[in-house]
Amino acid sequence: MNRNLQNLKPLFLVLMASLFFTSCNNFALPDYNEPVKEYLEYWSSTCQVAKVNFISENVTINDIPNLSASKPIEIEIYAINPQKYRLLCKQSGTNFSLSNDNGSLSYSDYSETQSDISIIKIKATLSDKSEGQLITLTGGLWPENRLLWSEDELKDTFHELFTTVKFIQNTPPDNIKNLRVPDNSINNKHYVSFEIPDQSLNRNSGSTYELSYYLREADGNLYYKGTKKVSLSDNRNSSSSDIFFYYFDEQEDYLSYEYTVQVVGPRGLKSELFSTVPGLGVKELCEPEISFTPGLSGNTDNEGYQYIEIPFSENNASYNLISYETGADISGTVDGVNFNGAHNGTLSLGKHTITAKIRKDNCREITVTKKIKVVKELQKPSVNFFSNYTRIYDTADAENTNYTNYGCYNINLTSSGTGALEYNITPYNTEDSVNVQVDGSSVSSTGYLALGPHTITLSVSHPYYITKTFTEKVYVQGILRTPEINPVCTSASGDNYEFSYLTSDTMQVLVNPGNTGNNIEVLVNDSPVDQEFFLEPDASYTVKVKQSRQYCKTPEPLIKTMNVKIKPVTLTFNNHSKAGILDVYLTGFSKGDFDLKGQIRVEYNYYNPATGNYEYKTHIVFSYENSKYGVSKNCWQNLNDSDLRSFTMTFTSPSDEIKVSMSDIRRNVGGGGADERLGGGSKTMLLKDCKQNKDDDYWIFISDAITGNGKSITPRIKFTPGE
Repeated sequence: MNRNLQNLKPLFLVLMASLFFTSCNNFALPDYNEPVKEYLEYWSSTCQVAKVNFISENVTINDIPNLSASKPIEIEIYAINPQKYRLLCKQSGTNFSLSNDNGSLSYSDYSETQSDISIIKIKATLSDKSEGQLITLTGGLWPENRLLWSEDELKDTFHELFTTVKFIQNTPPDNIKNLRVPDNSINNKHYVSFEIPDQSLNRNSGSTYELSYYLREADGNLYYKGTKKVSLSDNRNSSSSDIFFYYFDEQEDYLSYEYTVQVVGPRGLKSELFSTVPGLGVKELCEPEISFTPGLSGNTDNEGYQYIEIPFSENNASYNLISYETGADISGTVDGVNFNGAHNGTLSLGKHTITAKIRKDNCREITVTKKIKVVKELQKPSVNFFSNYTRIYDTADAENTNYTNYGCYNINLTSSGTGALEYNITPYNTEDSVNVQVDGSSVSSTGYLALGPHTITLSVSHPYYITKTFTEKVYVQGILRTPEINPVCTSASGDNYEFSYLTSDTMQVLVNPGNTGNNIEVLVNDSPVDQEFFLEPDASYTVKVKQSRQYCKTPEPLIKTMNVKIKPVTLTFNNHSKAGILDVYLTGFSKGDFDLKGQIRVEYNYYNPATGNYEYKTHIVFSYENSKYGVSKNCWQNLNDSDLRSFTMTFTSPSDEIKVSMSDIRRNVGGGGADERLGGGSKTMLLKDCKQNKDDDYWIFISDAITGNGKSITPRIKFTPGE
């Protein structure tokens, strides 16, 4: 359509001329053809973008507009709008947008408004991140009479509503600050000092500095000496990268010079020209120095308050305000209270505002405002320890000398050998955030510490405060349970123990560690033994049990005296009930079957508590004098006689003696002949020997033969044991 309309423009001019001449000659208005009518109707009913103007500070470099983003950018779009339509009627989103080549452009505070019938104002705040980038503004008008059209339909039919313009974001570099000539010299030369603009910003990064110097002669006049471009690598200040020092090598020693400085940005734009004296350039007075004790923490909150953190034991910070400008007037306020001249004072906890103004004739005055908040530094969280739900304290000493500088906490181990120290960490301030690490691993604020050394690291943070790190060295020391010495005995009283001699020759003793898994050492009379050992009776022993375990306190050895006795043993003889049996073995007699005369007795020593001595008791087990009793030789012959022979002997020691004695043993020859005689004698055995000869039911006394006159008799007596 537009191409056709362009062809109608000559017709439109002819029409206007004819209308002019017709009106002048009072002729009637002639008819005009349909193309002219279509042209007039089109331009009276539509609108289009006429031009785009950059209102923001800008400069054209290489035919491309370069816009400064030191303030929000402002762009105006002029429109032809004969019907006075509202032109920003897109139903969703914005009519225009900004973008860069990779689609990562970040901007804020965007607005687009129709200020009158023909002007669209676009504003946006660009980020320093996009400095030096080519930015495209694209979009179009959306008249209210095309409200329901799609964007594609609108572009296809009325492409003159749309526009695209490009520009480069190029902001002049920031000005330097605090330009001055210090009183001292470097290498005998006066020098210039100034604060470097923030190098983290793209508009400043890579800047150079155009410096000129002027000699001040004795008449007070200044004479230009030269100019040089320098970079940050030329800084003669070895102690700070933020303050730039420079002198020209051509300067004469000790003479006075003045300087001008101008920052040349990375894309060619320049800052204001500053000078150390009025007349050469802008003489901006140096900011007054406001120093604080303690110093500023470096953190600023979202209200603009800079933080000073003071020790917890203090309540004030101090400040000192001075000016380096000779002859300048200084004044200001501290929390609304006026002051004049150099000033110092204290600031209590809370928010404060200090304003200082420096003024001097022919110089640009400068006002500095510090928004200050005095707070107490973050405190260590409370670290509490518990064992079995009871709070415990660092009152123990670590046995392991490698950990004597650790806080030592004792915990009682369970019988199974387990145990841990419970910890609970509470921030000093409920608004503090505490990150907890135990031995380098992040953990929760409550938990358990195993036995051994640990390092608890507490990182405390709070908005706008300096993060503080605290370290707690903790040594968890186990306390072992007492071991058990368990004798297998029938009775125990104090240090005295008795065991059943019927079932064992020795007393079994079992040692159990106080906790499963303990290292254990058992000594009996200072000789090492196993955890299961046996003690002989009739003796006294010193049993010592030592325990140890990693990360546990070594307890004192358990020492126990054990006097071991047997439980009294009884030996019963009863020839009728077969609780006792007497057998003999005879040799050397002339006949093989004969009557035997004589007496066999059993004697034993026993402890008589009435006298406190051992005494012998005698019992008869065989006695034949007149009766006949047929016996045989050369075989075991039972001699249990018809008379009841019953007695019980009591023994208290395996070493108790049993003595079997015999009167003269003889064969009854009869018929008045002389008896065949053996003669008397005795044999002795210990109780333990009789036990060694036991069979299923009896303990047996059996000795070697009693001999005499070529004859022998060997007694064998079986006793029934009991307790």
